[in-house]
Amino acid sequence: MASSAANILQKQFKELTRNPVPGFAVDLKEDNIFEWDVAIIGSPKTVYEGGYFKATLSFPPDYPFLPPTFRFNTEFYHPNVYADGRLCISILHPPGDDPVSGEKAEERWNPTQVMYFGNSLSIYFLGCKWLNSVFIPSLIFDF
Repeated sequence: MASSAANILQKQFKELTRNPVPGFAVDLKEDNIFEWDVAIIGSPKTVYEGGYFKATLSFPPDYPFLPPTFRFNTEFYHPNVYADGRLCISILHPPGDDPVSGEKAEERWNPTQVMYFGNSLSIYFLGCKWLNSVFIPSLIFDF
């Protein structure tokens, strides 16, 4: 299964490097297709304007059946970012209902979601509109 995940990620990484998104850069961490170094420039007219934010996007070997994790390596405050830098949004939580949080399965990750970098849909980066408006205008999911 890891080889099919690697194939998907290689296509996505190649597309992103061929058609970069303004204010956003990605590189492989130690040539590992499952670990991406991310650099984000804070969007104009936000409290993050001019900021330079580093993060790590990690994909599991059985991606896209399980979601990637996104962790900021640069300290800053946002209510959806834990103190350790992990991004907390429903779309990055594993598939299924969660009776504790009240999240429904349709709000959480499902295998039909694949990371895609481009402008084809208006679903924002990691499903989170605040991050889109603050950081990256066109990093999205393709269903």
